[in-house]
Amino acid sequence: MGGGITEQLTRIADGDIQERREATEKLLEFTYKALHQIAEKKLRQERSRTRATRLVHDIVPDILRRRNRFNDRRHFFAWAKRQIDRIYVSQKRSECAESHGGAYKHVPLTPDVLTAAALNVDLRIDVERAIGKLSSQDRSFLAYLSEGYAIKTAAEKASIPVENAARRRQIIFAKLTALLDYGAHS
Repeated sequence: MGGGITEQLTRIADGDIQERREATEKLLEFTYKALHQIAEKKLRQERSRTRATRLVHDIVPDILRRRNRFNDRRHFFAWAKRQIDRIYVSQKRSECAESHGGAYKHVPLTPDVLTAAALNVDLRIDVERAIGKLSSQDRSFLAYLSEGYAIKTAAEKASIPVENAARRRQIIFAKLTALLDYGAHS
């Protein structure tokens, strides 16, 4: 089956698992060079020795899991750039943790909320609204954390006392969980 980028994006969104895999392979044939350039640019900005190929290959499972339709090529490439940034930060966190005596796994708000948010536009809107109800300082702190800053650095940037940072993060997540009311639905 032929077709350009847009047709492959449609097949990924609408097809069964086999058709999605085939469409993803075709999509990568069409977009690999551009995705590689996006990853190379990110790595140059970060002065990293990570290989661009690794970042590009790591977004393939994300493409397969994504159920929301891409509007067009621009939407796909903007999403891919965000995924490359996210994967890079995650890899750096892991490397940093390992170099400080033990790998830690980044624990998101809750896996079910974030997985569902990635698959459900309504839930994403609910999460954004809940975050909007936090204080500006808490929103700032959460934003720095989501950008990959260490908790102490995020606290300093958000003007939160470093000694209270871990507790403050727990409180923020508890507020978000309460605002989203997931305890009643799980």
